[in-house]
Amino acid sequence: MSQEGTILAIRCLAAWACFWQSVELLALRREYSEIWIWPVLQTDMKDFPRWSQRLFQTLFEPHLFTAILAARLIASVALPLVNWPWVVLFLLLSTALIAVRWRGSFNGGSDFMTVVVLSALTVAAFFEDRTIRLGCLWYIAIQTTLSYFIAGTVKIGKPSWRSGAALDHIIRNSIYGAPSWWRKLSPKLVSIASSLVLSFELLFPVALLSPSLCLIFLAAAAQFHLMNFWFLGLNRFVWAWLAAYPAVVYCSLRL
Repeated sequence: MSQEGTILAIRCLAAWACFWQSVELLALRREYSEIWIWPVLQTDMKDFPRWSQRLFQTLFEPHLFTAILAARLIASVALPLVNWPWVVLFLLLSTALIAVRWRGSFNGGSDFMTVVVLSALTVAAFFEDRTIRLGCLWYIAIQTTLSYFIAGTVKIGKPSWRSGAALDHIIRNSIYGAPSWWRKLSPKLVSIASSLVLSFELLFPVALLSPSLCLIFLAAAAQFHLMNFWFLGLNRFVWAWLAAYPAVVYCSLRL
């Protein structure tokens, strides 16, 4: 697995993630019209320098912001096809702009992971040095590993997660409703399911130690995100994290 091939795989998967993020935002812009207005954000930015307030007011004008999203859609299509550093830089900056527009993020951790991947791709695009690019891949791999490990360490400290009550509550209270088969599970099986989630997250750093273990953990991680999509509707998480997986594989091979 070459360094260039790994970066190209990440570019392709990141492009797919950004494409659907842009489609989603464009499709939802009318439904969130009351949030997409400058006066709401202006109160958050009252301590910003005046020049930056004027800049954001211009960028967040509905028609211009829609045009930026449309340009982001085009950049997503171009990312795997052309090796222009400015394309990935635009995707990174527009992702940050979207985060500001939504007063933090539109979809939580998936937006953070998108920024992680695009940041590394931006550096790799502007610098062709192999050592720098290796650092970019390690940055993605470490951030991906920590995303699971830290989530596990937070959960393991809570009795509700150790007993399975937290997992059961999340799934039963999903806006999509819990599947009928989940409602039939005994408390013991729910507890086992919660233990599997905790074990997977806490042990994920092991994935970097062996290519074979890496593939097993990444398969489990992909299944984990697909289940989150099914149960909770977290569609963005699937592609945001998949875009980072080639870096994890590459770094496990290096070790």
